[in-house]
Amino acid sequence: MSDNKYKKILEKSYQDLAADVVAGIIATDDQPKAFQYLRILEKALEANSQELKDDGALSNFYQDLILKLEFIALPSLDEKEMLSLFKNNFCYQFNLDDYSLERRVNTKFLSILPIEDRNNLKEELKKSLLENVEEITKNFEIKTVKDWLKNYTSKIGLEASDKLARAQYMMGLKGNKNISAEEYEHLKILFDFFDKLNSSSDTPGGLEEEYAMMINGKLHIFRKGVLEPVHESKAVEEALKNYSPTEKFIPTGIESDDVLSDVKPISTVSKDLPVEAPSSPETPAVPEKPKNIPRTTELEEILDSYSPASLEYKAISQEIMRLKKTEARKNAKR
Repeated sequence: MSDNKYKKILEKSYQDLAADVVAGIIATDDQPKAFQYLRILEKALEANSQELKDDGALSNFYQDLILKLEFIALPSLDEKEMLSLFKNNFCYQFNLDDYSLERRVNTKFLSILPIEDRNNLKEELKKSLLENVEEITKNFEIKTVKDWLKNYTSKIGLEASDKLARAQYMMGLKGNKNISAEEYEHLKILFDFFDKLNSSSDTPGGLEEEYAMMINGKLHIFRKGVLEPVHESKAVEEALKNYSPTEKFIPTGIESDDVLSDVKPISTVSKDLPVEAPSSPETPAVPEKPKNIPRTTELEEILDSYSPASLEYKAISQEIMRLKKTEARKNAKR
C-alpha cells in the first residue's frame, strides 16, 4: 500500500469503517483477522505519525482500535508485545464483553513447545503485572494492579496454595462497601490469572495440555492435574441433535492491505439432500436426513463446530476413533 493510500486513515469515512470492522472482528472473535488488521493499522499509523501527533483525538481513536485488536489477537502477538500489553493495558480487557483472558493466554502457551520457555514467559508476565500502575479500584485505599498484587501475595502467598485463606481474603473484598461488584469481578480475574502464572507448566496443575484417556472403559480428560469424567454418549448425542448440515457460515477472504470483508452466511445444501417444494405455505416440507451417511462422517462434520479445548470435541473425537477401529476390525475379518 502506497503512502498516499495510508492517508485514508485520516478520512472520517475510513474511521467509521475501521470502527465497524473492529466491532465485527470482536463480535466473531476472529483472531486471524484481528492480527492481520492489526498489522495493517500499525503500518498506517506509522506512516501518519506526524499527523496523529498533531491530532490527539484521532490518535486516541486509533490507539483504542489497536488495543482491541491486540486483545483479540493475543495468542499471535510476540513476547515483547504481550509484556507491554500486560504492563500498560491489562485492565483494558474489561471493556470487552465476555472476554476470556485465560483461554487466549493458554492458547499462546500451547504454541510454545519447550516447557522451560513457557515458564520463562510466565515469569516475565508476572513482572509486567507487578509493574502495572493502572487503577483497578477507585474508592479503596489500594488502587493499582501492582499494589493489589502485592497485597494479595502478602496475605495469601505466591502460590496461593491455602484455599481457605484465599476464600477468606476474597470474602473480605466482596463485603467491602468501597469495592463495587464490578471491581470485585475484575480483581478476581486478576488474582486467578496471577495464580495461573505462578503454576509452573511442568507441574500437573500448571500444564496447559489436556489429555483424553480411557479408564475402566470410560472417557476422562486430564485437566490441570484433575481427571474429569466425560459422559461420552451424552456429548455425542447432544452434538448430533444440534447438527444441521443445510447451512454453514463461511467467512469471505481478506485482501492484504484493505479493510476486512464482512462475514456473510452462505447456505449450502448437500447434493445427497432431496430438495422438495413446500406442500403448502403453512406447512413447509422438512428435508429428509441424508440416508446411508456413515456415522463417522456425521461426527467429523460436527467436530468442526466445537472448540478443540471443549469436552464435547474430545468426546466426539474419541467416539470417531472408536468407530473407525471397530470398522477396521470388521474389514479385517472379511
